[in-house]
Amino acid sequence: MDLLQQCQQWTEQDEFRKIIDAIEALPDDERTPELDSELARAYSNAATVDDRGMLKHALELLKPHEAYFQGDHRWNFRMAYAYFYLEQEHRALPYFEKALEARPGDEDTEEFIERCRRYASLPVFRSSFRDRTAKAWESFAEAEADLRKALADDKTHENAHAIVERFGEIFEIAFDDVAFEIGVNEHRHEVILSPQGDKVKLFELVYFREHAPASVLENWSILVGRQRAKDAGLRTEDFDISGSDVRVRVEKTGEGRISLKAYCEKLLPVLENEEGKAYWAVATLIDQILGEIPHMRFVDSLEVLDRPLAEPGMLLEDLPAKLEADGFDLDPDPARYLDTALCYQCKPSEDPDADWRLDVMAGSTTCPALINDYLGGETDFTDALLDDGAVAGFFIYPLDGFFGEDQSERIFNFRDRLEEALSKGDGPELATLTGGATGTACGYVDFIAWDMRAFIEKAKAFFDASPVEWANFHVFRRDAGTIALKTPRSTDPEDEPEVDPNEKPDEEDRSETVASKASGAEATAQGSSKAETSTYSPETAEAFFAQIEKWNDADDFSSCIRALESVPEDQRNYRTAYALARALENYAVLGDRQEGSPQDEAQAALKRAVDVLESVRAEGVDKAEWHMRMAYGYQYMTDQEEKAVSYAQRWAELDPRDECAPMVIEECTRKIRRRLRRAGKTKFTPGATPFEGFDFTNFWDDSEYAKKEYVSAEPSDELIAEIERELGYKLPASYVWLMKRHNGGIPVNTCFPTDEPTSWAEDHVAITGIYGIGRDKAYSLGGSLGSRFMTSEWGYPPIGVAVCDCPSAGHDMIFLDYRACGPEGEPAVVHVDQELDYRITHLADSFEEFVRGLQNDAVFEETDEEENKGDAADNENDDAKDAKDEPGCGPFLGFALLSKARWDKAQLVRDLKDLWDITVPEPDPNEEERDDALVFNLGERLVALSLMPFPIPDHEAEKNAENNWMWPEAVEVAKKHAAHVMVAVCGGDDDPIERGKLFVKLMDACSRQRDVTGIYTSGVVFEPDFYRKAAEAMNDDALPVHAWIWFGLYAEDGGLRAYTYGMESFGRREIEVLDADGVEARELWEFVSSMASYVLECGQTLEDGQTIGFSEDDKHAITLSEGAALPGMTLKIAYGNGMPAA
Repeated sequence: MDLLQQCQQWTEQDEFRKIIDAIEALPDDERTPELDSELARAYSNAATVDDRGMLKHALELLKPHEAYFQGDHRWNFRMAYAYFYLEQEHRALPYFEKALEARPGDEDTEEFIERCRRYASLPVFRSSFRDRTAKAWESFAEAEADLRKALADDKTHENAHAIVERFGEIFEIAFDDVAFEIGVNEHRHEVILSPQGDKVKLFELVYFREHAPASVLENWSILVGRQRAKDAGLRTEDFDISGSDVRVRVEKTGEGRISLKAYCEKLLPVLENEEGKAYWAVATLIDQILGEIPHMRFVDSLEVLDRPLAEPGMLLEDLPAKLEADGFDLDPDPARYLDTALCYQCKPSEDPDADWRLDVMAGSTTCPALINDYLGGETDFTDALLDDGAVAGFFIYPLDGFFGEDQSERIFNFRDRLEEALSKGDGPELATLTGGATGTACGYVDFIAWDMRAFIEKAKAFFDASPVEWANFHVFRRDAGTIALKTPRSTDPEDEPEVDPNEKPDEEDRSETVASKASGAEATAQGSSKAETSTYSPETAEAFFAQIEKWNDADDFSSCIRALESVPEDQRNYRTAYALARALENYAVLGDRQEGSPQDEAQAALKRAVDVLESVRAEGVDKAEWHMRMAYGYQYMTDQEEKAVSYAQRWAELDPRDECAPMVIEECTRKIRRRLRRAGKTKFTPGATPFEGFDFTNFWDDSEYAKKEYVSAEPSDELIAEIERELGYKLPASYVWLMKRHNGGIPVNTCFPTDEPTSWAEDHVAITGIYGIGRDKAYSLGGSLGSRFMTSEWGYPPIGVAVCDCPSAGHDMIFLDYRACGPEGEPAVVHVDQELDYRITHLADSFEEFVRGLQNDAVFEETDEEENKGDAADNENDDAKDAKDEPGCGPFLGFALLSKARWDKAQLVRDLKDLWDITVPEPDPNEEERDDALVFNLGERLVALSLMPFPIPDHEAEKNAENNWMWPEAVEVAKKHAAHVMVAVCGGDDDPIERGKLFVKLMDACSRQRDVTGIYTSGVVFEPDFYRKAAEAMNDDALPVHAWIWFGLYAEDGGLRAYTYGMESFGRREIEVLDADGVEARELWEFVSSMASYVLECGQTLEDGQTIGFSEDDKHAITLSEGAALPGMTLKIAYGNGMPAA
């Protein structure tokens, strides 16, 4: 099999990283155009919605081979695909059209073309320019201290390229392409954003600058446009020129405008060989001498001459004084320049079918380039804005309703009111108004939208309340369709004609209305075919809802929303409201095609869903499904979990068999506790001495393991000084104070609360131990696994000192962070997350605050222990056992991970019957059967299977997937799951073996669902095929031990270790083997497996002090002690020669 064939196979298996690694490992001379194309495809397929860099790299790989692949379907499709997922559909469309020419009738290509045309008419983005601006400044603020340090340290400019690249990475979050310069001026750092003479780009840069946070502006001057400079000059390898080397002649071209002719003898060789470079040199020098904004504002044209001026002219360096003497204001403020409007007049077209704006008689604009582009049928400036998530467009409204002697005044008054409404409140955040125009038939208001969805909604609200009969939106592209914001009332919808998307509608035409931002739906271009919509009437209700279900099954929730919101108000009822609420909630939680939704849209959609449900409260208040929808709406709404709990409780009362209601209650209760914990945090104020008033009684867990791995003797002052020199940082006084009293160790409280999620948990991080000052222990500052090891071997950033390790065994760490204070200052304490690209999360301002803030892991346990305290107190059964001391038998619970939020319920029922002879009872005809749940009784046992259309919360599956040492892909599979099926077996007799068998049969049937990617149970994510083979043991009357129990292996200094996970479900203690030296992994796995199988198959109970073996010479000691890999008490079985268990 050659590499191209192998790449095809990997693509079918979604193994995109393997393709990338294999092709990039090839020498350059072995890389063919076909391989580059496959590599680009892999980058595009591997990219998530936020991986713009990967998609851009795909384009970089494809573009050089355009001539080679001319007319090739695949190459054109791959170019288009990358542009499409960069949200540059305007650039994707021509390539999709060429791909369709090469392969006529290709359905995928046709679908993409249709979507591109739809988005061209109303460009909406997952991340608008407004969002991108906020994210870019957030990234800049996080990195600015490092950037300042890098600039200060780079005195010889050796690292200039790397520093510029880092700035570029930040600015590329907001801009597809931007020019900038960086430097230091009078003890302040500067960033100069250059529009490169492009006034349209200038609008973006001014908006971007205005949103720079105060934390950045403390140390940085953010300037738009090159500034006027003294002693300006320009030096390259080809020339060295200044303002005294160039002579210019000034010619006035109009009021307040000039043209320049320039001659520079030093540039003559460049002008002859590289004319463009010569023009760039003179233009850049003018920027430096005049300032870039005055250059753009006053200079119409520049001509660089190849012979001296006929008249002497003047030196370029004297130009500013000349212009100021002539009354030119060289103010460099770009905002002032953008406020300068140009008035224009046009001869209106008499063609009633002419494109929008061709009826214009007069107008004004602050951005003439957009008007000129539109009238000339060009799209360059509009496309450049779209590349950045911004939209240049205009609103259209009729003028025939304004009549009378004061017609003109009324027309202008209406436009003033419209512009005032658009500018109110958050208006400037959403868009910049650039002008307007009056035509023979219509009025126009022009803008550049920074947040298109929100701005359209703002305009729609105004027009809905205005007297105009209709209103439209149109992007500044002649080839785009028209979006209706308001349509005239129709007396007979059935008589409405079909409309061509490229034709302007007259008053009888109709176009699809824009769904509100609150609905989370995208508007589509006028003239969408009737196949995309469904018209509701009482007579067509069943067909209408059948279409809604089809869209819902296809995860096309926006289409559901648009159709349901088009139902006339007088025909809306409980059924339409419930369906709309469901679609809104699905859009908020999942997004169309499971691509997610922006946070603000999701929250707005959830609020809209609740409002819709409230409108039918009277009909729904006694229905479980209504309370379910209310509960889901509030559950995913920010900080509304208390409301969700109240609705979920009523839901559970009305439908006791629904397993989802208790899960919602549990999840919301957990979130409420977290929120209260965060709200209860107080600011720490240090005392006169370290840890003043802090009680260290019971602070340390002085187990044998802690003493062996962490605790060292009290450090001497000499040792402290040596360690500080080695690390390059002065250790904080509170840390030294504590280490002189207890030098390293494991605290009893090992959790620290956080306000943001990490790879460990949503609301906290956990530590294993605190490093001591020394070198003798591996877990000490100077030890083999100490601070320098973590930065040099694990790639942690050099921000300070690693002071605590975490349970992830190196995948996250706690650091003393010296970035803000310097090597001699008081460091903050941060969490560094290797799993999330070394993301840094601030924990505490000092080490003492960190130690004082440590909490017990029980605070974060996801149980309802607190609610059950009262019941426990009333329990008078003297034989009850403490759960911490003795294992019990609980319900069996597991999850089938799904790549898509769907299941084939009927197939699952058939598989249960065919594979395991389990007959699912027919549903009660008096009860409505649910599509997303299967609940029934088998004897006294309750079986519940529920489809959950979302990933398992808190990244729980991903974390536990790390335990599967037998399946390297487990973590990646878990990360990508989009939904899951929950499987539970509860109640029945006291025989956990039979209950466990039933559970495995259910999980085995679920594992055969089309979209199942993993089986999560027993503390690990199993490969589905492995789980099915384990279940097959029951066909031979054996126990499915390997489907019940996970046998984990990990390495420590003393050797391999093993543990079981799942024995407690059968009322048995978990088993561990510690420090088995010189043994192969498979051999140890088989040993622990045989021990667990013996216990379960023979019904044995192992006790502390016993021995176990399979012959007289095979004896293994058993001891009971605190678990090493597991919480609570576990049985330790010695391995080899009867050595004592640890």
